[in-house]
Amino acid sequence: MASLSVLRSIVIVELMGLENLTNAFGVTTMFYGLASFAGVPIAGVLRNSTGKYEASFLFFWVFFSA
Repeated sequence: MASLSVLRSIVIVELMGLENLTNAFGVTTMFYGLASFAGVPIAGVLRNSTGKYEASFLFFWVFFSA
């Protein structure tokens, strides 16, 4: 996970430019927060409906690999 944190700024600068780094970083952080906020209830619903944690991991693996 540390490599993701290190490369995030570099990738944002390459894609958006140095002048837009702060705005793009803020939008990226907002989407991380929304994913964290929505991911936990979705995982709980999948766990309760199937009885296994495997469904949650498979769902998010498919979702994030797309």
